[in-house]
Amino acid sequence: GIELLFALRFKGLDTPFILMSGHATPQEVASAQGARLSAFLSKPFAPQDLVRELQRVCPAVQRAANEH
Repeated sequence: GIELLFALRFKGLDTPFILMSGHATPQEVASAQGARLSAFLSKPFAPQDLVRELQRVCPAVQRAANEH
């Protein structure tokens, strides 16, 4: 996950990125935040936590949720 985030940023892509991990250290999370991590969810997490973060970082998800 973190490696993918770094690879995307290295290529100049600013895609929203939500990292989900049950084993990330605080240092890894801080490093990912320095690479413009959009959100971090620690496993296990509730489904509504993922939905909330998706709505926050992806305007299209928020618009779809508002239509239903």
